[in-house]
Amino acid sequence: MGITKYTLILYYHPAQILSTSGMNPKTLQYLMGHSDIGVTLNTYTHLGLENAQDELGRIAEIENARREMDKLGGEKTQEMFRVMG
Repeated sequence: MGITKYTLILYYHPAQILSTSGMNPKTLQYLMGHSDIGVTLNTYTHLGLENAQDELGRIAEIENARREMDKLGGEKTQEMFRVMG
């Protein structure tokens, strides 16, 4: 049977979804059977302005949390942690 256009679509699309959902690239590499992480990163990860803005937003949240901890004298409490998604 051979590789067809449809085989590639069925292979590529789910892997790209996993990549953009935040899956660890090394996990994706393992699942896709790639021996080289470069193949996985170059094939399934695509960076755009929206991705960069999301990452900058996460950095800002971390910085705000650090400032809040400094205000509390560095004391950590369970209420300070929340699930980020």
